Amino acid sequence: YGQTGSGKTYTQVGMQERLGRDLLTGATAEVACGSLPADQAVADFAFFENQGERCFDLQNGRAQLKLCEDADGVVQVVGLTRL
Repeated sequence: YGQTGSGKTYTQVGMQERLGRDLLTGATAEVACGSLPADQAVADFAFFENQGERCFDLQNGRAQLKLCEDADGVVQVVGLTRL
């Protein structure tokens, strides 16, 4: 959300690749120095877009998603693809 020309699209371009690279680099370093066992180095990725009243899964062809609040008051994204 922001003013036209403020750089929203530029900020989003490549975010998935940068996030994956940065997380995996950190996990690899922790495994290499022995502070994280290799079998515990796991990363879970999910990307979605809010557009007004609608929500879209950016990893699944912009499939429409549903936002729900669970019994603890935490918002859950129903149907979101996790990689």
